[in-house]
Amino acid sequence: LRFADRVIATNPAIRQAVSGRVGPSRVLFVPNAVGTSRFSPPQAAPSDEPVILFVGRLSPEKNLPLLVRAASRLSRRVTVRIIGSGPMKDTIVEQAATCNVRVDFGGVVDHYALPDEFRRATIFVLPSSGEGHPKVLIEAMSCGCACIGTDVRGIRDLLVDPETGVLVPLDEARLAGAV
Repeated sequence: LRFADRVIATNPAIRQAVSGRVGPSRVLFVPNAVGTSRFSPPQAAPSDEPVILFVGRLSPEKNLPLLVRAASRLSRRVTVRIIGSGPMKDTIVEQAATCNVRVDFGGVVDHYALPDEFRRATIFVLPSSGEGHPKVLIEAMSCGCACIGTDVRGIRDLLVDPETGVLVPLDEARLAGAV
């Protein structure tokens, strides 16, 4: 950082942390944005079958086991659709089998196809233990998805509970209740 002329920060917490290291005059605040002509709400309502959508890396900080455990607590059977890839896939498959949760892995999806994934979803859940400035959450909101996120840095900067989504603690019972 000390060699950079300017540092771009995508959320207020990162801006504050970096400003403390390089000085506020060298930090530019540029939040993520999406093209709302492509990421727009659906013309028709999603299907009756409930689909909980997650889009992102399948890595520990994304906290997908929390989402699977929360889905297992629901009174109605749902499909958890996971778009992305990463080292946690086998763990998630095993946990879904143990918890009797239907998980549909969509793999890596071309960015141009993501709006359709959001439009088909009943709800978008971001269960991460921490985020920077999650563009995927902005994309989901732009597509009219109901959104739930954990009350952690990065997510709480975007979701205003209960106006633009629901924030929950890192707790499976609370996440299930929000869903």
